[in-house]
Amino acid sequence: MHILLFNFFYKPNPDYQNMASGLRQRGHTVWLGFRSAEGDLQWHDGEAFVGRQRGPGFVTGVVSRIPGLSHLLNRLLFLAFLFRIRGFIKQTSPQIVQLNPGSLNFPWVLKMFMPANIHFIFDIRHLNVGIRDDVVGRFREWLLVQDYWLHARFIYNHACFNHEHTAQLLLGKTWHKWATVVPVGLDEQFFTIAPENGTAVSPAHPLQFIYVGAITRFRALETIFEAAQLARQQTDRFRIVLIGPDKTDGYYHRLVVQMGLEDLVHIKPPIPYQTVAPTMATHDVGLAYIPDRRTWHYQPTIKVLEYRALGLPILSIDVPSHRELVEQEVNGLLVENTVESLAEGMIRYVIDRAFWSHCRENALTMRKGLSICDVARMYDEAVYQKLVRYQPETDKTTTANAAVSK
Repeated sequence: MHILLFNFFYKPNPDYQNMASGLRQRGHTVWLGFRSAEGDLQWHDGEAFVGRQRGPGFVTGVVSRIPGLSHLLNRLLFLAFLFRIRGFIKQTSPQIVQLNPGSLNFPWVLKMFMPANIHFIFDIRHLNVGIRDDVVGRFREWLLVQDYWLHARFIYNHACFNHEHTAQLLLGKTWHKWATVVPVGLDEQFFTIAPENGTAVSPAHPLQFIYVGAITRFRALETIFEAAQLARQQTDRFRIVLIGPDKTDGYYHRLVVQMGLEDLVHIKPPIPYQTVAPTMATHDVGLAYIPDRRTWHYQPTIKVLEYRALGLPILSIDVPSHRELVEQEVNGLLVENTVESLAEGMIRYVIDRAFWSHCRENALTMRKGLSICDVARMYDEAVYQKLVRYQPETDKTTTANAAVSK
């Protein structure tokens, strides 16, 4: 089967690259499309580049300073770009085209009036809604949800999500008629690598908390720093390490200094995906902090999935999706999204090392998750094969099992 996977605007995360690799292992030809440094859409088959469409570009000069006209012309340039992609898809004639819609405007243009033997998948994954406080922002989010609903129900052949809660939010209780849930897959290292500190840590050893993710103001990381400042009033035998790209122009680095936390909180640059699991394994507790926004409650974050697979004790904000992975006082702690509760969770781990050892032992026996190969198999069997074979079912999909033990 020939499969095209692509997104455009967002920097490609490992998901599609890993999924492409897993599908190739199953014998499929997979071309991965992503944005180049020059702003073009380029395609890679795992060994070499096989295609390229010139990017949309933007109007320049005097015209760019005329708000209404420049906006219209930029939209027209983008539509022209989409038609270049359409031409490439028709010429290539794959069986499957899987698109992450969060990365592309006007996704309907790619699907409308295309040959019936090319099956388009609307890969929604998650919804960033419920995050705006102003009326205009909320209205735009409502429009986005309606747009996604329209594409998932009527325009694309099928939709995919990472979690059932998100599918139900968009499509209602009968979501399974139009969509399949396929959870996030992780690198095999997360299931096989051994933790560095075992199940015993000296009380004199500063307990190491780790957080891996983008350093952005949107994530409200101030709560972590304030919790660390509060916790140090009782103990300073801990360290918090945050690893990820800094998208704040050094704001959080400066905040750490202003709060006098340089000895406790360390912000480090991003690391290659292949080294994430080994790096996490050198730490003692996985910090699954999420901001208090509804959009983060629909499905588990990748961080908490990785901590569970790796066998790290977890300190998590208490939201429904994380309760599937963190059992209170068994393999971790679930705390309220407040500075005080987060600080209490830190202190519990740091001061009560017997409790930490208890959680570590349980976490190591509870390691589970989905590998990249598991996810590739789910997409292949539960989505691609059914679409290509034109099986007329009332329920067009099968919900993939989200809890495959390793």
